[in-house]
Amino acid sequence: MNVVIAAGGTGGHIVPGIAVAEELKSIDKNGSILFVGSGRPLEEPLVTGAGFELQTVPAVPVLGGGIKGLLRLLFLAPRAILALRRLYKSRKIDAVIGFGGYPSFFPVLAAKLLGIKTVLHEQNVQSGVANRVLARMVKRVYAPPGVKSLKGKEVIELPNPVRAEFYETSEYRAPKQDEVMRILVLGGSQGAQSLNELVLEQVEFFQEFGISLVHQAGTRNEEQVRQEYRNLGFENVEVLGFADNMFERYQAAHLIICRAGAMTVAEVSAAARPAIYVPLEIAGGHQLANVSHAAENGMALVLRQGEHSTSELGKLLLDLRLDPSKLAKMSTALASYRAGQEQRPARRIALELVSL
Repeated sequence: MNVVIAAGGTGGHIVPGIAVAEELKSIDKNGSILFVGSGRPLEEPLVTGAGFELQTVPAVPVLGGGIKGLLRLLFLAPRAILALRRLYKSRKIDAVIGFGGYPSFFPVLAAKLLGIKTVLHEQNVQSGVANRVLARMVKRVYAPPGVKSLKGKEVIELPNPVRAEFYETSEYRAPKQDEVMRILVLGGSQGAQSLNELVLEQVEFFQEFGISLVHQAGTRNEEQVRQEYRNLGFENVEVLGFADNMFERYQAAHLIICRAGAMTVAEVSAAARPAIYVPLEIAGGHQLANVSHAAENGMALVLRQGEHSTSELGKLLLDLRLDPSKLAKMSTALASYRAGQEQRPARRIALELVSL
């Protein structure tokens, strides 16, 4: 089976595409998998780094930008769809699965116009514009439990697809009072400057209470954050730009501090690791929606970023350091919840795509 995975822009769209692509590859060794993106910087290192081929097509936001944005969309649409038509015919594409974001819009629409089987995946509880527009056109939509504002012929609720190894994570063990507590900080594929600053403001606590850090700061902020730690005299830290496969880091972490992007939440949940989520306060509030269920059911803590967030984060960290049983309880709650969910959503999506 020859499949196009339309996933571009950010890691939040690309990483679940890779998880499904890996399962497709294991199911059908004679088939081909082609990623179609928009040419944004993260696409090539993530896709080719995972061993898959990538091609790019023009892409613009589906809504927004006023009259200029609409004119640009109408101008690019024929050119993009014609290019995709040639591509699909030359590669004998059997199915296209879109992973949301505007880079997926033209690839899915072109497939629908050609009569090629089309499927969507939505990562967020509050669905994005491109998927809301396309959902009624495609055969099936996969979305997280509790998804809102998404109407389609068939909407199947599943946990977000992550790589299979995340379901093989070792059992969690909370740190003892006399051992180093390992914290993983995740800023996401685009980095998170305000989250980086929030964590940097806790250095005095890290030094006093025996904390080691792995801090994924984003490629744009990596060197700056590394220098900030040097200036503050904190050495027990490893600063990274962005890596799509952080499995070993998750395994080693006692606590994760992160944004609440859909795929970060999915990986944290699959690994059953305690987390303090600091949702990005834009994008229609979808990050807060992504973690509301976890927070309400004792599986995570949520910190709203604002005027007092530095002191609030300090209080949360101190409480968890002095009473690590609270970390263990979060992990146990996550593991219990995970046991009742689909264990390999990426594999299920791949199997159902092949059998469509």
